[in-house]
Amino acid sequence: MERRPTRIGEILSTFEGLGPRLYEYRIFRLWEKVVGRKVSERAQPSGLKGATLYVTVFSSVWMQELSLFKGQIMERLNRDLGEERVQDIVFRLGRLRRKGRTSPEKGVLLPEETRRRIRELTRPVRDGELRQVLTRFLEKDAILKAKGRKGRQAPSL
Repeated sequence: MERRPTRIGEILSTFEGLGPRLYEYRIFRLWEKVVGRKVSERAQPSGLKGATLYVTVFSSVWMQELSLFKGQIMERLNRDLGEERVQDIVFRLGRLRRKGRTSPEKGVLLPEETRRRIRELTRPVRDGELRQVLTRFLEKDAILKAKGRKGRQAPSL
C-alpha cells in the first residue's frame, strides 16, 4: 500500500489554536516589508486577537502618524496574507522588542512527551529542511504557550 504525502496543514491542524498563531507569525514576518524599515523600528506588532492587530509604538507622535495610515497598512497586510484577515489595528504606547533579543524560549524546558509528539507529527514530512523548520516552529509554539505558567516548563501536547 502506497502512503500519500501528509500535508503540512493536516499536521498543523492537530494543534489546537495554532491557526491564529500562524497568522500572527506571518504578520510579524511581513511587518517590515509592509511598513518599511524606518516604521518597523518604531512600531511592532504585538499580537492578533480575532481580526484585530495590536501594534506597540514607541511614542505618541508615531502613534498619531500611524493612525492616519491605518487603512493602508491593513490593506497591504491583507493583500500579502492573501485574505482579509486584519479588520482593525489598535496602536498602543509601549516598549519595543530589540532586534536580535534573546529568545523567549530561553530557560524553558519542553517535556519529553511534547518532543516525542512533535517528532511523530513531523515524521511524514519528507523534505529534511522543511521538517527541521516545522519542528522548530512547533517547539517554539509549545514554549511560548508555557510563558506565564509556573515552573517554566512547557505543557505537553
